[in-house]
Amino acid sequence: MKRILNALIILILILLSSSTAFANEEGFVERLYNGKSLCEFSGAESSLEINGYSAYVYNVETGVVMYRKNQNDYVYPASTVKLMTAIVAYENIPDLQTVITANKSAILATKGSNMAIKEGEKFTAEQLLYGLLVTGANDAANILAEHVAGSIPEFCKLMNEKAKEIGAVNTYYTNPTGLHSDEMKTTAKDTTVIAKYFYSIDELFDMSDTTKYTINSGEHIFKDRILLNRNLLISRVRSEQYYYQRAMGMSLGGTPEAGECIVTAAQDDYGLTYICVIMNSVSENDINYACVDAVNLLKMCMSKFTYSVVLSQKNIICEMPVRLAVDTDYVTLLPGSDLKALLPSGMNYADDISIEPRISEDYAVAPIYEGDKLGEAVVKYKNEIILGSVELVAAKSIDKSNLLYFFDKAQDIILGHWFRVFTIFAVILLVLYFAASVVFVSKKKRRRWR
Repeated sequence: MKRILNALIILILILLSSSTAFANEEGFVERLYNGKSLCEFSGAESSLEINGYSAYVYNVETGVVMYRKNQNDYVYPASTVKLMTAIVAYENIPDLQTVITANKSAILATKGSNMAIKEGEKFTAEQLLYGLLVTGANDAANILAEHVAGSIPEFCKLMNEKAKEIGAVNTYYTNPTGLHSDEMKTTAKDTTVIAKYFYSIDELFDMSDTTKYTINSGEHIFKDRILLNRNLLISRVRSEQYYYQRAMGMSLGGTPEAGECIVTAAQDDYGLTYICVIMNSVSENDINYACVDAVNLLKMCMSKFTYSVVLSQKNIICEMPVRLAVDTDYVTLLPGSDLKALLPSGMNYADDISIEPRISEDYAVAPIYEGDKLGEAVVKYKNEIILGSVELVAAKSIDKSNLLYFFDKAQDIILGHWFRVFTIFAVILLVLYFAASVVFVSKKKRRRWR
């Protein structure tokens, strides 16, 4: 029975740990180095001058903040709004082959970048999303908004609700296009939160990474549309000046009030993904400094840092006492996996790494199986900067001693509540029995003397 109970407890713990891992994966974790971005901590940012008013570079897999500048100051979002427009539309249209008709109200509300959609034309939701994400079409944004929510204001309510839900608490939208509104606001950090969520939706991210997309004319589409990606980091059609081979997708745009803005991503040789956000930069002498900033920051992340093993699975971390085991009274604990961390290249950090074991219980109880989780190891740099943590697991299986188990169960019974109740009840019965016996003997003697 105890074994079954233990198995149930272990299953519950596994389920709880799985849900926690999922929440962390989907949420936004911000890892700093002694309160600083990794670039600031290492001094790497001193060689860069970033023109954008605010910026944020974030590593998706580790949660490390690589760079930040005025990350919590309010800025106008410009076309970065379209990331949230795409998210809300995608999550509210179950079938992307759904055919959507362009209404007059959506067309009349359109200004700025567009696909020249005419009233009455019919597109699939997928085609409109490509138009939104590849070429930044504002008419596609308005049509999607009206289809999902019935009106643009109602769609903006959904956008604002979604922003709060995923942690972009300093963001407020008044339209789905990014055209200027004094009320509309965001921050570089919030935009990164939204970009990370957008990046987790593979279908949308792949759309934003498409350099050319064609919509052929048909019965309800009046002319062909050839859509060219306006993200200058991933497309060389408009200019070769800013092309960066590692760059991937997302959004670029600007307004006079918001300046030049870009959200993009790049992947390094280790397979780590960096999201780069530049807000309120400038464009002078035909140079888009948002693009310049983004390329410089991403190149710095690729060249200045390495993803190194700071704790190996082979490292013995500590020992843990074991009860009811055969021929042993301890179990050796090892890391359940290697732990890697982003650190400055060429840095001799080995002597500055410390490991803090955190054991879940004072002792373990046999049987123990190889790989059982019994705690975690927290890895620190210079004893203060947490680089990460890994599970501590049993290095080998340990059998249960049946004899010790029998005595342990007997002890549990003897020390148990019901045993004490039974003992007290037995003592009371015994006292009553002796009392009754004394009374009976006394009465018998009196009868004999009569």
